[in-house]
Amino acid sequence: MKSALKTVAFAQNDSPTGIVALLETAIEALDAAGQHIPAALVSSGLHAYTRDLNRAAQVRSGRRGSFH
Repeated sequence: MKSALKTVAFAQNDSPTGIVALLETAIEALDAAGQHIPAALVSSGLHAYTRDLNRAAQVRSGRRGSFH
């Protein structure tokens, strides 16, 4: 099952989108299993990852955001 998830998540050769999809799926599965603390930790990781992606995009586009 792990390889099937990986294949689907990365089918478009877009790593950031695949990573976000896998993390969102993990959050949903953990919440459904009643594992709310692990789900919150994965959610925190997802937020940090997307924040860093947004910051990198701002730097590439010449717009520097606040890095607090």
